[in-house]
Order: sequence, then structure tokens, then C-alpha cells
Amino acid sequence: MVRQQLRFVGYVIATRLVVGAVPFGRVDAMPDLRR
Repeated sequence: MVRQQLRFVGYVIATRLVVGAVPFGRVDAMPDLRR
């Protein structure tokens, strides 16, 4: 059971990192919006 919980937590963290990297990538692509 513990392994399933750790795997689920890792999956959620990885998903958040991927989803969070998309907006940051867009901001880097458009420096005007960063100001």
C-alpha cells in the first residue's frame, strides 16, 4: 500500500511539473509579457 501511495504522489508531482512548465515556457518565449 505504501508503494502505491508513493507512486501516486510521484505521479501527481510529475504532472504538476509538466503542467507548470508549459506557462513558464510561454512566458520565456514572450519577454514582453514577463515585464
